Order: sequence, then structure tokens, then C-alpha cells
Amino acid sequence: MHPTNLFFSNDTLDSFYSIGLFLVALVGIVGFLLLVKEKQDHKIRKLLDDKNQFFSIISHDLRGPVGAAASLSELLAEDIEKYSREEIREISEMLYQSNKNSYKLLENLLEWSRVQTGMITFSPEKIILNTLIEENIELNKNAALNKNIQLSFEPSGLIEVEADKNMIDTVVRNLLNNAIKFTDKNGKVEIRLLKTDRKVEISITDNGIGIPDDIKDKLFQINRKVIQKGTENETGSGLGLLLCSEFIHLHRGKIWAESNGGNGSTFKFTLPFVNAGSN
Repeated sequence: MHPTNLFFSNDTLDSFYSIGLFLVALVGIVGFLLLVKEKQDHKIRKLLDDKNQFFSIISHDLRGPVGAAASLSELLAEDIEKYSREEIREISEMLYQSNKNSYKLLENLLEWSRVQTGMITFSPEKIILNTLIEENIELNKNAALNKNIQLSFEPSGLIEVEADKNMIDTVVRNLLNNAIKFTDKNGKVEIRLLKTDRKVEISITDNGIGIPDDIKDKLFQINRKVIQKGTENETGSGLGLLLCSEFIHLHRGKIWAESNGGNGSTFKFTLPFVNAGSN
């Protein structure tokens, strides 16, 4: 009636069933661990690629200002008697600009490394964006005056957001600095602040040299080299934009660029909206 009973007892069948379940579970666990390992390996490879690209950017862009500073310092140290007061002043100004470029690059380098190593903490608080933007305009006033660039700010009321002040400060500072860098003398840079659909949008527009399409597609990506000099041969590594992208991502916002080559450019980013008042 039951031929299987001639070969296997019920206990034996139960054992085979348990072993089968165990093997299936074991295969599933091993498969899951292999998948996790593959993802971790991919993540490690990406981090290594990003690190290599990062150091490539730093080594390339530090070489320029540091080399220029060394050469200018050598001129002053060895042949200062040969130069007039006006020539010394010009050399000192060039030396100052080289050191300033190096400092900006190292400042962004420090911020970037802190983000990548988890040393920087995201500390949101309620801040008035109008005040933050006005403070950054004041900081960049001299740079704009040197090129006779008009800075204008058009807020849409008093807008408050919950954000990390230091991070948003860095974003506005980098974007405003870039706008001045890539705008010709007697140009104009406009900052707009408005609320749209439960979000705040900040835009910085210039009427400068614009961004070519082949460069625009590479912005905010560490694995894509971006080389574009300012209107007075100011250097840039693109590291500042990478920082901006990281900081806006932490705020769950968006950042992007709009430009037609030769017709200026606009950088925009969004933040979650908190509150608004009136001027």
C-alpha cells in the first residue's frame, strides 16, 4: 500500500526535509553575502577611483598657484633692487593672488575631506536666507569692485529655512565667487531668492562667458575633469562645485546649472521651505 515505507521511515523523511530546508537557507544566505560583498567591492572601487581623481585634481591645480608664488618670491628675494616701487607692487599683487588661490583650494580640500571621512556633522537650524546672502555679497564686494561688476540681490520676501548654516554659506560663497570669476569687467551678477511649491529656490545669474555644453555635462562629478579659466585667467578645479553638490544633497535639495555658451550662466539650488515673513 505504501512502498516508500519499505525504504524510508517517517523520521527519515522528516530529516531529509529539514536538511533540504537548511541547504536552501544556506544557499540563500551565501547568495546574499556574495551580493553584499559585490556591492561593497563596487563601493570600494568607486571610492578608490574618486580618491585617485580627487588627488589628480588637487595636484594639477595646486601646481599652478604654488609654482607661481615660488617664482614671484624668488624674483623679490634675489633681484628686488632691480625693480621700481611700482613693479614691486605689481609682483606683490600677483603673489597675493597666487597665495589666495592656493588658500581657497586648500580650504575646499579640507571641507571635502571632512565630508568624505564623516568628520563633518550636519547640524540644521532655522536661518534667514536673506541675511546669509547679504553677508556673502558683502564678503565678495571687493572682488566684484576689482572688475567693476555690479552685484544685485532680489529677494521674494523674508525667507527662513532649516539648514546647516556653514554648509549653505559655503554653497553661496562658492557659486558667487564663480559668477564673479567668469564675468567680464563691467558685468553684472544677480542673486534671486524665491519660494516655489514648498521649496526655496536660490539662483545666481551672471552675464559672463557661459559654460560650454561639454563642460556643463561634467559639473558636479568628481570623475569628470573640468578645466575652464576665468575672464582674467583665474584658475579653478571644480572642487567647489563638488562641495556644493554634497552639501545640497545632505539637505535633500537639488543643484543644477543653466547656460548657453557665451551668454552667461545661472546656478540654482533648492532647499525645503520652513517659513516666510514680510520685509
